[in-house]
Amino acid sequence: MTCPPTRGPRLPSTPWELNAPESYLLRHGLGKDVRSVVVFKLGLMDLVARRALTLKGAWVRRRWAPGRYPVYLLGDGPRKASVDDPALAPIIELHSAMIERRPRVGAPFDDPTTEMPGVPLDKFVAAASRHNGGYAAYKKRDVAGSLRNRKLLSNVNRHTSAGKQADALLDTWLEVSQGSLRNWAHDQTWLRTYLAGAGTAVLLAEIDNPGHKVLQQIGVALACPPPTDLPYAVAVDSWETGDRDFAAIAGSLDGSLGAFAAFDGGCFGGGDGGGGGGG
Repeated sequence: MTCPPTRGPRLPSTPWELNAPESYLLRHGLGKDVRSVVVFKLGLMDLVARRALTLKGAWVRRRWAPGRYPVYLLGDGPRKASVDDPALAPIIELHSAMIERRPRVGAPFDDPTTEMPGVPLDKFVAAASRHNGGYAAYKKRDVAGSLRNRKLLSNVNRHTSAGKQADALLDTWLEVSQGSLRNWAHDQTWLRTYLAGAGTAVLLAEIDNPGHKVLQQIGVALACPPPTDLPYAVAVDSWETGDRDFAAIAGSLDGSLGAFAAFDGGCFGGGDGGGGGGG
């Protein structure tokens, strides 16, 4: 496949550094319209993107009957031990407890000759909806608490001066993704620079505009063969050893069986959990 080079929009000079649930709450606040389950979902997406967790479709043997059934397994990623963000650590802690207590082993769809241990995704999100106050407590205690510790929210959960500046920067990064990404994402030098700088703003672009398939467009663009000139090769190496792998997320979203699309179809049950919703 030949991908013609194009030139994308000018990018902000300051990279976006907050994790995904922090970014979402900074942008939308703690109002009743902000669903706690979406905040949790973004935390999980962030952890898969940064390779702290893996999410793969796999065939798992039935416990009490012959045969196998398909399931998404949430497994350990190579960077799991490096996660120390207060807004992400509770998700890691719950996953570690579940995979140690009762792991399931499955054969991945993409490599059925191997086996991987993990936690069935539906079991994990069901447990999260009840664990330690559920999704609502996660939003208010862990994510909003982290923003207060960063001095981006006040004690009454309003933007501080620094929070207003951060929110304006996030808006600038989101404006880049709100255009027609497919028109300029084939310039991989630009695309990888954008991904490295935008960070989790890429995930918010997908969540805030469900009809604008930002991550799927990125996944298609990243499938193009990259140039081989030396300066670019150095940049690519730096990007691919960075924090996040958005191609992995794009793959999880792709098609009717996409894992995160399945969440919206009922894995989260449509509720916020934790004793009375996500207000």
